[in-house]
Amino acid sequence: MTRLIRAAETAARAKLRGPWLLLLIASLSGCSANHDEIARVGGASITVADFEAAALANGRPFAALGDSAKWLFAEEMIKRQLVIEAAKRDGAFRDSTFLDFVGSSRDRIGRDALLQSLSGGPIAVSEAEILETYRRLDQESHVSVVLASSRSAAEQALKAIRGGADFGRMADRYNSSGLVPPGGDAGWLLPGALLPSMDEAMLSAPIGEIVGPIDANGQGWFLLRVEGRRPARREPLETVRGAIVERLRQRKQRATFFRGLDRIRADHVVTLQAGAGATMGIELLGPLNARGGRVSSVEELGLPDSIRAVVLATYRGGAYTLGDALADLIRGGSAPNLAMQPQVERWIEAQTLERAVQNEARQRHLVEEPALERALRAQTDNGLAEAWFARHVTTPLSIDEAAVRAEFEASAPQYARLRAARIAVALFADSASAGQVLLHGGHAGSLAAAVAMGAPGTPMRTADLAYPNENPQWAQFEARFASMQPGEMVGPFHTEGGWVVIELLDRQMSVPTWEALDPSLRQHLQTLAVQRQRELRYRAVTDSLRRIIPVTVHRDRIQKLTWPLESRMPPGIGSGG
Repeated sequence: MTRLIRAAETAARAKLRGPWLLLLIASLSGCSANHDEIARVGGASITVADFEAAALANGRPFAALGDSAKWLFAEEMIKRQLVIEAAKRDGAFRDSTFLDFVGSSRDRIGRDALLQSLSGGPIAVSEAEILETYRRLDQESHVSVVLASSRSAAEQALKAIRGGADFGRMADRYNSSGLVPPGGDAGWLLPGALLPSMDEAMLSAPIGEIVGPIDANGQGWFLLRVEGRRPARREPLETVRGAIVERLRQRKQRATFFRGLDRIRADHVVTLQAGAGATMGIELLGPLNARGGRVSSVEELGLPDSIRAVVLATYRGGAYTLGDALADLIRGGSAPNLAMQPQVERWIEAQTLERAVQNEARQRHLVEEPALERALRAQTDNGLAEAWFARHVTTPLSIDEAAVRAEFEASAPQYARLRAARIAVALFADSASAGQVLLHGGHAGSLAAAVAMGAPGTPMRTADLAYPNENPQWAQFEARFASMQPGEMVGPFHTEGGWVVIELLDRQMSVPTWEALDPSLRQHLQTLAVQRQRELRYRAVTDSLRRIIPVTVHRDRIQKLTWPLESRMPPGIGSGG
């Protein structure tokens, strides 16, 4: 997506030349009972609401084009819908890969909606809570912690420490998640920095005594030891009130979220099989290491079906197998260290809980809600468009040297380089005098005239500089002089002798010859040539689609549209240009 956003911004700078927005605009159109449509492509309607939603989400690259942008944006939506309709006519929606994509999109949208709902609605924070939290900020504690992936692991660590093992070494040994600092030293902390249960221990536990295991709400189990306490300086209440309220709100929201997650875990009976972590490590660690940890498919590892079918965890209505785990590892994301059994078991439980969450979302029919159904349609349309675009537009192109050279000749002036600059330099004893001269620079007409007005007698000189320049003093100004026009002034700049103001008197720019271009610039030009050819191909393809797929454009309705970005964009971005 980052690549697509950059491509869209580049298109905007080039007056939106090309089809790159095709892959960026989320399709929000479809069969609709809303008669307020601005265009109809085949059987799909693009409505005012569709246009405004898409423009607010993706219209920023068009912003500088002002009101005319709505016509360009509407045209891009029409072209994109043509592609979607063509993909449907080709039967792409029946492709097994696309069907898998639709299923995963549905699960992802439902999952995200469910997880968001677990945080609950607006979280209230009372004045009494604020005052109590503020009261506690008069003391900070030096805390050391051990974070283990399970209660049993935390109890093992506690037993080892009480048997004489070093606390810091145990913290490092059990720190499989990487969330704890080296040696378990969390430093000096104010109340509110930890989970509520740990906060209480930090405030009340005797110094040097180990407290725990403490449940970390889904992140593991903590052992905590207070190394010392000292008074802390409190800011005035009104200064820190906002931060206190936000911290309390986040803690409550987090607690609500994990309680909801725990309910799903219990309702769907998420159960880890005995020895699941060891089984996964034994079966996968060796084969993965033999391939350098790089495997592109489940089949590549060569595990027999009987091994892939081994159940690691269960949930109501399903099981999480070794094959599922391998597939999740190949897909990427956070992966456990297979040599550390507690970490592996925590990971298996998390992956199994993920499937239980998806099941819960399906049972609640969340994706059937209008907003989520619309989002799913947008994602599936995106999938159709990208697949069709890849087959018909982004297929390999043969670009010869003549095409690259033509690209260079069409844009040669932008590759001009500074070859020489003639400058006037005034040297001032202090920055105030230099600033005073710059105030006159706008109306004096030249640096010499401005010096005569603001600081008579200031020494001046002229210099002729050649570029590239080996003198660091002047080499740093190459790009600046290349972008300036004769008569412009810059400064003041500090030097060993004082402060200088520089006026560009004249400059010489030259465009490199085709033969003198460096390899990196040739590669850039080749990329531009490929993009141009794809744009031409895209234009030809969409033009041909218009001849076989009926398109109706309600120009009077588009004319009445107000470009929706203007009121929501930062100052300086909008209707200019």
